[in-house]
Amino acid sequence: MPPPRNRPGRQADSAAHGLSRRPPVPVTAQRLPRRPLVCVTALLGALAAGGCGAEPNEATEGLDPESPHTRIVRLLAAGQPVFGIFSGEHSAAGGTAMGRIRETDFVFYSLESGPFDLETLAVYAEAMERAAGPDGTHPIALRIPPIRQGREAAEERVRAGLAAGVAAIVFPHVESAEEAAFAVRAVGSNQWPSRADGVHANLLIVEDRVG
Repeated sequence: MPPPRNRPGRQADSAAHGLSRRPPVPVTAQRLPRRPLVCVTALLGALAAGGCGAEPNEATEGLDPESPHTRIVRLLAAGQPVFGIFSGEHSAAGGTAMGRIRETDFVFYSLESGPFDLETLAVYAEAMERAAGPDGTHPIALRIPPIRQGREAAEERVRAGLAAGVAAIVFPHVESAEEAAFAVRAVGSNQWPSRADGVHANLLIVEDRVG
């Protein structure tokens, strides 16, 4: 297993607790507001078999495995924790600010509540990519509404999110093994670890007592 990366401000207790805060990163002469830090230490490997037989997602077939889009799965495959921060304002200005931040592995972009507005996500992602420049943009993990709100709607949101270019789908309020297996199938076969060269991450949040 590769030795842990030495990242400033990323301490072992952050990985242990999964959610922490750290001082904002300077952006030119300004400072951004503090944002929660998200740590993903592993995917649910026991569910990997659930991805077998799932339909491939054509939007990302043939994607360069070394692109920023695949950073999440590359780090997880190497046994490394993955650190991300919440997106901040869903706007071009928010994307520009995020693109100037270097100390993150991904951006946690939530559309769990409110309009499922992928047009604004696209504006945000484009601005982030421009601001990042040659350093490379950040992959986006998109949190969608809970599966319990409707499976057909969840499948459509997953398809639309992946087509929009997000690197991972975050399923909140997962309540059963059946829902977890559904989430794996919904993301499709082009995901790690069910496929060694998969480019998508499937992140499940069990946050209710029933789960």
